[in-house]
Amino acid sequence: RGCESQGCASKSKYIAGKSRKQQGAGGALSSVLLKDPLPEHAICAVRALTAIPSVTPQIAHTLVKEYGSLRGVYEFLDDRESDVATKKRLLENLRTFGGQRVGPVAARKLVDFLLADDPEMMIS
Repeated sequence: RGCESQGCASKSKYIAGKSRKQQGAGGALSSVLLKDPLPEHAICAVRALTAIPSVTPQIAHTLVKEYGSLRGVYEFLDDRESDVATKKRLLENLRTFGGQRVGPVAARKLVDFLLADDPEMMIS
């Protein structure tokens, strides 16, 4: 169905077209992993985190390096010892492999998404 709506002559061209669109994020992840490799289970966590808007492969890589796994990120956020504002500040000040900060937008979206009580919450 998607192939027809894209006007592709074949399904393989439609799939190749989607791959080119998504190549930017995949290429960025590959670049980060070449410089700082992770075990396979950690790469899966990085990919999962990049599904959150504003979370780039570099930010996701940093989170997995810092907290060890997706579960580690959740445990950090679920810690009852500190409030949500403190967690956001800690996240936004983390430095990525390239030296950039995670930043307030990505930190807010991470916290909002991972701590959401509403399973139908939309993140924009």
